[in-house]
Amino acid sequence: MSLDYIREHYRVPAEVGRRVVCSGKPGTITKAINHYLGVTLDGQEGALPYHPTQEVQYGELVELPKKRSWRCLPPWRDESESDAWFTVEAETRAKARYAAYKYLIYDCECDIEPKAMLYITVRARR
Repeated sequence: MSLDYIREHYRVPAEVGRRVVCSGKPGTITKAINHYLGVTLDGQEGALPYHPTQEVQYGELVELPKKRSWRCLPPWRDESESDAWFTVEAETRAKARYAAYKYLIYDCECDIEPKAMLYITVRARR
C-alpha cells in the first residue's frame, strides 16, 4: 500500500517527512509498510510499522536528509578493477559502508565477517 491509500482510507495527514509521536516516541514518517506508517524513531535506524490511527500524534513536515551516491569496493578487490565498484545510496559515509556490507551479504551472498565492513572502500560519487 502507499501513503496515498493511508491518507484516504484512514483520513490522516500521512506524508514522508511528517514528524509524529508514536506511543510516546518521537520520529518521522519515512515510508509506507503495507497498511501501516513506516516511522523512523529519533536516534534509530530503519523504519518501524505503526498503525495510522492508534497512538499517533501528527506534527509538522520537515525536510529529510538527502541521500548521496557512494562508490564502494569490496576489501578483496583492487581499486584498478573498474568492474569491481558498485554504488549505494546513503546520507553519510558510515551509513554507505553499512549499506555496502548489507549489499555484499544479502544481494551478492558473500560470506564475510562483520569486521570486513571496516575495510570496504567508500568514496563519494562525483
